[in-house]
This record gives sequence, C-alpha cells and structure tokens, in this order.
Amino acid sequence: VTRMAESFASETGRAPKRIVMIGRYLPELRESPALRDLGVDFIETSDAEFRQLRQAGDAKGLLAALRGTEDIVVLNEYLEATAQLKEVIEAVTAKTSNDTWVGVVFANANSLPARALRRYWPRYFDMKSTFLSAANLAQLFKEANYRLVRQSPVASNVSAGYVLDRVGVTSVPKPIGGALRHLHARVPTGVQEALF
Repeated sequence: VTRMAESFASETGRAPKRIVMIGRYLPELRESPALRDLGVDFIETSDAEFRQLRQAGDAKGLLAALRGTEDIVVLNEYLEATAQLKEVIEAVTAKTSNDTWVGVVFANANSLPARALRRYWPRYFDMKSTFLSAANLAQLFKEANYRLVRQSPVASNVSAGYVLDRVGVTSVPKPIGGALRHLHARVPTGVQEALF
C-alpha cells in the first residue's frame, strides 16, 4: 500500500487523502505504523460477507463503505473470492470517482511460489474462486477503461504459527507453539500487487 501511495503521489503531485482497503488481511496489518501514517481505512470483512461474494458475486455489502471520495481503493485478495470479476470491477467503478485509483493484491497463479503452494499446500487457496495472473487481471481492468500504472511482487510477512495453522498442525507442545507464533519471516508466496 505504501508503494501504491508513492506511485499515486509521483503521478498526481500530491499525497493520497483517502485510502480504503477491502478484503482479507491479518488483523496485525491494522497496527502497521506505515499504514497508520497513511490513514488507511480498513473495511471489516466478515466470513459471511466473503461467502456471499464467493457464492453469489454480491459485492454490495463490502463496497457500501465507499463514498466516491477515495484516492485509492485497495482490493486485498478480494477479486479472487468471486467468479463475477467484471461485475465486481463495475461495482467498484460505479461507487468511486473517475480519479480513483484501484490497487489489487492477488496471488498470481502463474508465479512459481503459487504453483508450489497449489500443489503442496492447497489450503492456501481456500477462499479463492478465481485464479488470476498479471496478464488476465490487466486485461479485465483495461476492458473497464483503467490504465495499468504498475505491477510488482510482494513478499508476505508470515509467522511460523500461521504456517502451522494453515497446514493443519494442531498438536505442537505449548512452549514451542507459543514461540513459533512470534517468529516471523518475509517469504515469496506469489502475491503480487497491481495498480490501475
């Protein structure tokens, strides 16, 4: 998000006034000093809302907080939750101004890390209905009259405890499990960001 804000400032000559993040994210992201300094508004996303998006392509509830005054709307693992991508992009476009930039954070299905995760850790993709690549995402936004500003890979900051939870390990001795929950590393997972 910081890089998105920097790109926005570089192209427009001013810092973004309102950045909204919609989608899935770890609660710790709200505590990020960099995002707090940017004034990012986080839209709470319940599992029920994500199921509704996934099953029916209904984005109304998740997009209700958009006021049309956003400089950047970040869709964090959001588009992958639905098969109705065009409809969701149209809904975002309808709820925002012509000057709003849209950032998309997604698991690039063509990346080597994502291919390995699909094969050896399929639960990583539990909440995904659609698998995106940089090329098809760029084409979807081009069809909606957006211009690609930039794309880049994003290393994910994960804890060893998170990894254990995701792979289904439930019986770790308490002292070890507690220590692992606080051990963090930045790892390539095929996550990419695109800014339109």
